[in-house]
Amino acid sequence: MAKGAKKTGMGGMGASKPAAKKVNLKKDVSARLVPGVGIGLAEIIAIGALSILLFVAAPYLARLLGHYSYAGAFALALLSSASIFVPTAPLIFAIIGMSRGLDPLTLALVCGVGSGLGEISAYFFGRGSLHLLEAQNKQFGWLIKLQKGILRKHAGLGIFILAAVPNPLFDVAGITAGLMKMKWWKFLLWCTAGRILHFLIIAYFGLWVHRFF
Repeated sequence: MAKGAKKTGMGGMGASKPAAKKVNLKKDVSARLVPGVGIGLAEIIAIGALSILLFVAAPYLARLLGHYSYAGAFALALLSSASIFVPTAPLIFAIIGMSRGLDPLTLALVCGVGSGLGEISAYFFGRGSLHLLEAQNKQFGWLIKLQKGILRKHAGLGIFILAAVPNPLFDVAGITAGLMKMKWWKFLLWCTAGRILHFLIIAYFGLWVHRFF
């Protein structure tokens, strides 16, 4: 009887080990996800607040920075790209207006670099979303896979093309790059290259407008 009881007790201890491991694993996952969720929320709130501020201040910034040559063009391009899903058309129109007295190629280079840096906000918005989605992986895991599938093949070339063409929804590409954990410096390089071409088109378009109108 005593031996049987002892065996039973040992069996119970053995069965409890996997359960204890599962509990410890859940605690470990929670410990890693909670800080990530906090960081993700902070990133999203900060970028959202910046986007609203830029939307409100866009006309004033366009008038103010439009007088500062290439430095002003750099700032206008950076700020116009830093907002997420918020139109900042006055900033772009100011750059078109500046093309009349500035070298188009230099203007495109300056604006391309500024815009590429500004688009990093969409990338980090995506990274912040990833932290939140990972915390709710069962409900939103399909969304992560869907977003990753968009730029999974030739992601850099995709970013370049989407940044170069007239694309009012380029923020979606930046967010997707963040969601799929694309290297930030790789995103910045491809995006900046595309934006240089984008603003070269805008600069020559501005010259054409000033010539005929």
